[in-house]
Amino acid sequence: MSGDAGAPPPLTAREVGTLLLGVVQVALGAAAGVGVAFFCYPRVVFTLLDAIGLNGPQAPVGHGTDTPGYWAVWILSFAVVPVLLWQAYRLRATRAFVVAMGIAFVATGLPVALLMISLDSGGFGPS
Repeated sequence: MSGDAGAPPPLTAREVGTLLLGVVQVALGAAAGVGVAFFCYPRVVFTLLDAIGLNGPQAPVGHGTDTPGYWAVWILSFAVVPVLLWQAYRLRATRAFVVAMGIAFVATGLPVALLMISLDSGGFGPS
């Protein structure tokens, strides 16, 4: 008797390929989530704020940050990404990518939003 009696059988080529595909999807999903949170989310928010007149180069610091529209733009634009990801989650082939992107976006997007809102409303120090 050998010592390998309780060992699982070796992985087949198909199983290795599936495992590697999952790892690649998770890595790319995490990178995409961080990229969307850092680069796309703030640009979309500030473009929308400029379009509705709550922000802009001519606006003084803190202008519009106390209005419901300002907060609605930040919250609703943040909520769009998980809603779109939920739709993509329904496809079995993209689940690993979507879950990794969702976690990375939420984990990165919230601090980015808090930082941008703080800077937009006058910074971190007491006013």
